[in-house]
Amino acid sequence: MARQSLPDAEVPDPGRINSQQDFGHELTLARQQAGLTIRDVARASGIPVSTVGDYFAARHLPPARQPELLPAILAGSLTAPAALASSDRVTSRVTSPIPSQLTG
Repeated sequence: MARQSLPDAEVPDPGRINSQQDFGHELTLARQQAGLTIRDVARASGIPVSTVGDYFAARHLPPARQPELLPAILAGSLTAPAALASSDRVTSRVTSPIPSQLTG
């Protein structure tokens, strides 16, 4: 079940990313603002839950040799919970461009 987003929550800002920990924090802010769980993002992006969880926890960064992963994670982090609930299970990775509100 997706969590409710908080109206007064901190807004994600890619300009604050200076480290791996910053990346995980900003990615988490985007997910929380959308009211999603890590499982929701994994389902929407087609990336395993454990892998997505490592990105949110700043244990790992998406590999540079797979540039399509970041847009998939971001698109999954910004998908409305209702859209996830009404859609069938995603079987392929999302290849949407990075949303403009996260690229500044």
